[in-house]
Amino acid sequence: MNPVAAWAAVLLLQSSPALADAGASCPVVSSPAAVAALAAAPVARPVRHGDGISVGSESTGPYDPQAAAQRREAERRTFERILAERPTGASPPTPVAPITPQQIEAIERSADRGRLHVGTALAVGRNVDFSHLGTVPATVAEVAYENGLLRAGPDAATWETQIVSDHASALRLRFRGVDLGPGVELYVYNEAGRVVGPYAGAGPDGRGDFWSEAVFGDRVRVHLRAADAEALKAARFELAQAMHFGSRYRIAEAEAQRYVTGPVPNGGGFCGVPVPTCWVDGMCALETNPGLENATKGIAYLQFADGNDDFICTGTLLNTVFEGPDAPASTAAGRPPYLLTANHCIDNQASATSLQAFFHYRTTSCSDGGSNCSFDTVQVDGSTLLTTGAAPTQPDFTLLRLSPLPAGAGLMRLGWTTETVGDGWYLMHLGHPDGAPLAYSYRRSRLNNASLPHCTDAPEPTFLYSGLSLPTSNPPDAVGAVSSGSSGSAALSFLDDFSDVQVVGQLFGHCPSGGDVCDANADSTIDGSFRAAYPYLQRFLVERIYADGFD
Repeated sequence: MNPVAAWAAVLLLQSSPALADAGASCPVVSSPAAVAALAAAPVARPVRHGDGISVGSESTGPYDPQAAAQRREAERRTFERILAERPTGASPPTPVAPITPQQIEAIERSADRGRLHVGTALAVGRNVDFSHLGTVPATVAEVAYENGLLRAGPDAATWETQIVSDHASALRLRFRGVDLGPGVELYVYNEAGRVVGPYAGAGPDGRGDFWSEAVFGDRVRVHLRAADAEALKAARFELAQAMHFGSRYRIAEAEAQRYVTGPVPNGGGFCGVPVPTCWVDGMCALETNPGLENATKGIAYLQFADGNDDFICTGTLLNTVFEGPDAPASTAAGRPPYLLTANHCIDNQASATSLQAFFHYRTTSCSDGGSNCSFDTVQVDGSTLLTTGAAPTQPDFTLLRLSPLPAGAGLMRLGWTTETVGDGWYLMHLGHPDGAPLAYSYRRSRLNNASLPHCTDAPEPTFLYSGLSLPTSNPPDAVGAVSSGSSGSAALSFLDDFSDVQVVGQLFGHCPSGGDVCDANADSTIDGSFRAAYPYLQRFLVERIYADGFD
């Protein structure tokens, strides 16, 4: 298929009239025959003006299922060791403040500045201190201690307590004042075998204050392990809060399916997510186009804490470039993993530290109708905030440096361009609207178009506007939609030969707020301009190299 035909095929995989019902079932994908009939439709290619620099996408290396299997096997062995060493008695649950009807309403239905609100923190306030632990018998013994159970023996000393918050889809715990001492390990796990940790010392960033990774289900155990009871005496921490996730944190459902035997009902819809009928499964958009297929490997579902709440947004891995006469041919290997998202998603280091980024969260294939989710998500925990800029004076961007990527992750650092976006360019988004698996949408850019709704907090050209759809346009001017949870997803434009995409912005939102996101004639999509953000990003994304080192 020639590039124009491939592009048209992607565009025409699905189109739908206005939003029918916020609780509608999964998207209806056009039949192969319908796609084939329209595959040769003409399409306006982007015009490059030559007024900026462009960087291509680059792989971090091939996906290695064996590496993922090894990580799961290591987790299984850790779980079996915990079961063998933990106290055998029933540990009483540590009290957690009950969730209120108002909090439930917020995490089930509300958005916050375009972020999808999925969790709220409940107070625990339990101090755990082993410094006053007395003499423990040399033989294996179990005693009640600090609202938990302590088991001490010749090979290990362990302590456990339970945290229960009824009807939570997942829990993550906040620890404060953490000082575990040499050789002491802290885990959080559930009875299905999901284990996170070990956390050691003063926690991942050494500050003694951190959120654990999320564990699916409404009850988890905190497990402390040391070589013996004497080593345990150095450990102390406060179990401060439990983040209660609601039903919209649906990646918990996909995670759970790794640990159970047999089918797990997903509640219908798009991997269990009730979505509008204009939504497009990202797997349907990429099947005929390698440029989009590459792009899906660089998109992350972002879950993070901000204050006492947890939110979902979308982010994109960015490639870096070396310049200069001695620049290497490849930039991806060994380079820091930089991730672009929106300022209104993450604008502080505490949120960046709490980040859990999930790559490859998508349906298994276009042909399954969105009923099954991939179990092979790649998770990266924690990040450093490098630079950020808020609307309206800056284009609502945040650049993060992720923690090291796991081996064999098979990810893609996406290319980008500082070219001026032209009128009529197709601006595509791959993201996680409403916390759904990877979804696809596009609209056409409109420069200073009075027919398109504008918002005063997003002025042009700092922000890019796209929308409007003529009923006779072929291919359509608009497909799919963005929504809460899509925020921060990259605005993507094809290269002229359609072999790759480049980032030209990141999603700010839509205008007017509360409009019909499926109606491109009544609702405009707004992206912060990458060109406008580039002066703040350049020092991280571009390195000039000479024979005697870096410039």
